[in-house]
This record gives sequence, C-alpha cells and structure tokens, in this order.
Amino acid sequence: MPVEITLSKTAKKNLAELQKLTSPRAFNKAMLEFFERQASIGADWISDNYASGQRLKRRTGNLAKSIIGRSVMVGSVPGMRIGVLRGPALRYAGVQEYGTKGKNASSPYPTIRPKSAKALSIPMKPALTPAGVERFGGPRGLPDGFLAFVPFRSGKNAVGGLFEKSTLGGALKDAKMYYLLVKEVDIEPKWYLRDGFNKWLPQLSRNIADYLRDVLVGVREKNRGR
Repeated sequence: MPVEITLSKTAKKNLAELQKLTSPRAFNKAMLEFFERQASIGADWISDNYASGQRLKRRTGNLAKSIIGRSVMVGSVPGMRIGVLRGPALRYAGVQEYGTKGKNASSPYPTIRPKSAKALSIPMKPALTPAGVERFGGPRGLPDGFLAFVPFRSGKNAVGGLFEKSTLGGALKDAKMYYLLVKEVDIEPKWYLRDGFNKWLPQLSRNIADYLRDVLVGVREKNRGR
C-alpha cells in the first residue's frame, strides 16, 4: 500500500522549484538514487528496532536479515519499497506481518490447517532450543517408540499431545509433552513492517527536505554559472 510522505511548506516549495529547473528524467534519476540509499537505511532501522525481538520473537534472525529496501517508480513518481521482497522468508514474513484470517479478517493468509495429516504438531518446550527453534524437525525426527499419543477429549481444537513415553504412567501434568496436536492454527498480526516504517517516516521526511534543499542550491549555482 503506497504511503504519502508529509513535507514541510519549505520542502514542498523547494520540490516545486527543483522540478521546474530540471528535466523530468534528471529529477527522477536523482530521486531514485536518493530513495535507494534511504530505503537501505530504513530497512536496517526497521530490522534493528521492530524485527529483532521487539515485535517478533527472535529465533534464527533470518527474517530480520531478509528485510531490504529499494527504490521504485510508482506510476510516474519516484518512491521506495521496504520489506522482505524475495527469498525463502517471503511467505513467513507476510504471515507474521498480517497474521491469518482467524485473527485478521483482511489478511491474505488463511487459517493454517493440515494438508494431509489429521492434525498440526506444535512444538512444546522439550522440543525447542532456548532460542525457540524446533529441535527435531517434527515428531518424526525422534526415534520410533520415544513418543506416545494421548488424546484430549475435552479440547475443541487440541486433539491430543505427543508425550515422552517414559514419563507417562502417573499424572498427565507430570508427563513431558513434546508436541501439541491441533486441528488448526491462527497467528496474530505483528505489523512490524507497517508500524516500523510509520515510526521511521518522520526521519525520512526530514532527510528528503535536507536533500531537496542541498540539490536545489547546487542547481541554482549551476544555472548562475551559465
């Protein structure tokens, strides 16, 4: 979704004058080069301040590293894009930003349901590293006979759990559950990109104003020398 950048009256005046004094091609080229630099700065700022444990639980750090920026033409207007624009983290990044439809009706991502299996396996603490990364690649990564399925009769979404077999026999609360089995999963939207960009936007506006002033000074001096 395009975002409108608010400029001061002086910056708008400088922009209008600069457009009159330069060709559209030269103006667009200069602004695209400027936005390319700013997009990289903005991507790093959002990654550091919104995607490194603030809005998203930091695990491998791959998503934060995948946030990039680049300049683009939006119609005939120079602009920029910041986000996870390509690569293996693209879908995961989108789900974390918008959530799924069960938590955000306007999300393009549906509620997560199993494609062929009867349930989804959600790793619990014994199956996670201290950083929250799944240890075994799913229940099948553990030795045969290590886990035992215990059904939950009262759960509407949770159908049961996969417990370490050797810990069963007493009270279920004392057994070690490695995976919770559920029918579906919905994810809350994190808005790490939208809110991060909006927070950085005032700084971008100031940077644009300074850039327009400096470029206009150079163009005026060049025109006087002719």
